[in-house]
Amino acid sequence: MSVPMPKPLQRFYSLFPLRIYDEPFSLPTTTSTSPFASGTGPAHPTLFIHPPSDPTKSLLSTDVECVKWQAYLALRGVSKSINIRWDLSPEGAIDQRLPNLYLPVKQMQNVKAEMKGELLESSRIPSWVDGELGQNRAPRGEDEDDHILEGYVDEDARDESRAWVMLLETDIDAALRATSTNRDSFLKRLITFPSPMVPERPLLTKPYTGLSSMITPFGSAVIITPILERYAEALKALSLRLGGSRWFLGSRGPTALDSVAFAYLHSALESLYPEIREEARKWVNLVAWEQRVRESISASLHH
Repeated sequence: MSVPMPKPLQRFYSLFPLRIYDEPFSLPTTTSTSPFASGTGPAHPTLFIHPPSDPTKSLLSTDVECVKWQAYLALRGVSKSINIRWDLSPEGAIDQRLPNLYLPVKQMQNVKAEMKGELLESSRIPSWVDGELGQNRAPRGEDEDDHILEGYVDEDARDESRAWVMLLETDIDAALRATSTNRDSFLKRLITFPSPMVPERPLLTKPYTGLSSMITPFGSAVIITPILERYAEALKALSLRLGGSRWFLGSRGPTALDSVAFAYLHSALESLYPEIREEARKWVNLVAWEQRVRESISASLHH
């Protein structure tokens, strides 16, 4: 004997009817506005990024991670053959993270050429660039030594670069994210939730609500003062290490460290938050370096 479902519950479930299809049904993988709507990708290598703030003035993304790879491609000298686009939603990117680099591959099928390709996550971009520049096949000599040292003057400089990248991606990154988080409205915090697919590095936090509140404790608010103090110390150290050099650590040409440093300096100097922007502007050599590198990078970007 089956127990009848209560009418209020029936009315609720009626709002979500179960549809049964006679034939196999699949959702479309693209939309009419998707860059892959036709089933094929762009005809040229294309870097998909978060959008710039004003594409008529600059093609540099508003997202620091995307700027890192825009700078990397430009400073390695391959960006002139790569288009920039921002019409790929992060949900359509690998692991829901931009940037992604699309590489077209021309295939012949039944005497008809079709453009197909491969989408690379950012971690695979350096290997592709090395292949394009032929460094994987470099003969024994200066070119190979430079490849092994990743462009740094010696092994000590290469090892030191790792520490500077970590400083940038912790103390400066934390300040950029913390100021943005602190400016979010209380209402926005109530109605939005972080994506479980994109975990973030933890920040020093405190509860939004406490025992004295009528609201059940939830969420967290960033304790901003120590983060800004570490941010200022990191900028000071970066300025002292750069000095009057053309590239960080005295390298003969740009390295991966320069790409990361540019991304964070550019994001800091373009920040909407005065405490971030003004602190970065105190260091004249960093400001001048960012401007020079930005002009060089921007000249090679196109869409």
